[in-house]
Amino acid sequence: MPLSIQNKSIFWWFDKLGILKANTDSFLGKRIQKRGDPIFGYELKDAIKRKEVTIKSKVIAGKDNQITFGDLSTLNVNNIIWATGFESKYPWLEIEEVFNEKGQIIHSRGVSNIKGLYFIGLPWQYRRGSALMQGVGFDAEFIVQHLKHFSE
Repeated sequence: MPLSIQNKSIFWWFDKLGILKANTDSFLGKRIQKRGDPIFGYELKDAIKRKEVTIKSKVIAGKDNQITFGDLSTLNVNNIIWATGFESKYPWLEIEEVFNEKGQIIHSRGVSNIKGLYFIGLPWQYRRGSALMQGVGFDAEFIVQHLKHFSE
């Protein structure tokens, strides 16, 4: 899918159409989930072809402003935006009880079945926009209210 339509971000359109607010239990949410997540960014593929964007191997180290990649090349940076990719994998989370038989996290709106363990930014945590910067705040607010309720 393109990243913009008529000079507006695709996510602007999704917000205006209510797609980002569709929750896991709604008709629209269930229908969207069945189709799977689209891949955005024809523009990115073109930028890579034009060599405006360089694909690097995974980051293996970082110190101060310098990061080191798997091919041992380095880059000085001011900011890092950590992207999780297209698959949810948690090899670092060594708590078997938190996963179902399909390897997915057991949770209700980010509240896990393990006391004190919460998640934020999961795909379809509660709404289509849960894993997006513009949607994660809604889920964060829910978890904050949950924590307030149980701390009283």
